[in-house]
Amino acid sequence: METVEQRPVSRDPQTRTADDNLIGLEHAVEQLRVAEEELRVQNEELKAHREAAENALQRYQDLFDLAPDPYITTDPVGVIQEANTAAIALLNVPIDKLRGKPITSFVTPGRRRAFRVGLNRVASGDEPVPGAEEWAVQIKPRRGEPIEVAVAAAGLKERGGEVASIRWLLRDVTARRRAEMQVRTMNAELEERVQERTAALEAANWAKAEFLSVMAHELRTPLNAIIGYTELLELGISGPISEMQRVYLERIRSSGQRLIGLVGEVLDLGKVEAGELKVVREECSIADAVDAALNVILPQAAARGVRLRNDCNPAEPMRYIGDSDRVEQILINL
Repeated sequence: METVEQRPVSRDPQTRTADDNLIGLEHAVEQLRVAEEELRVQNEELKAHREAAENALQRYQDLFDLAPDPYITTDPVGVIQEANTAAIALLNVPIDKLRGKPITSFVTPGRRRAFRVGLNRVASGDEPVPGAEEWAVQIKPRRGEPIEVAVAAAGLKERGGEVASIRWLLRDVTARRRAEMQVRTMNAELEERVQERTAALEAANWAKAEFLSVMAHELRTPLNAIIGYTELLELGISGPISEMQRVYLERIRSSGQRLIGLVGEVLDLGKVEAGELKVVREECSIADAVDAALNVILPQAAARGVRLRNDCNPAEPMRYIGDSDRVEQILINL
């Protein structure tokens, strides 16, 4: 059987060119479809980003308008661009009348020079002086009295580092200044009252000291006379005395001296208040302190029928460290 060889059908050049053009057209259409899909995706992403930006801008605008403190934005030379509701209420000017006006026009004339210094400092990009992030400014609304405010300013810089705009935050400190004035007034009144009270106390202390001094003098005079006459009797000038009379006279003299000591104690009250009272620290005899106290109160005990017994043993002397006058006074009181 004879095999017949098949030969490829030959196409003319015109046909091959048409086929190539068709393939190229199909490829271009496919690329166009891909580009259209990419463009659609990009448009959707752009739309989403635009909506997010608009929402963020709206939130910022809401926060800007609802901020409790006056908030203003200006260009670097201080021309007002935006102002929130609180700023409009503070300056008492509609927003359309605020835009384009220099912020310095709302500063009282006496404060404008200092305000411009702060404005120029912020516009130049300088950082605020530590501790001086706020400065006091007096604002003059369109109608009404000047208002004391504390101003804080911050410059918003571009990529090049230059300040593109300035944000101003104003806080009304009129109420705070009024409260500070009231506190200063109350402090002054309180200090005046304290001074008056101190003067009254000093006058009372002086009157008390004067009274004690006079009373001490009045008491010492008769007591010294009693002690003097007692000593004369002990010397026997008016005649001889018995041994028992001498004992009584000794007790009278001792009691008189004790009374003079008590007068001195009264005067020591002033020293106690002044912190100048001195207490002696020395070695003393317990028997002597007991004898001194008993000698003072024996007449009173005898008049009331009370018998006192001294149990101190002279053969076994006991001593203590302290102030003998204070110890005798304690025993007498007891």
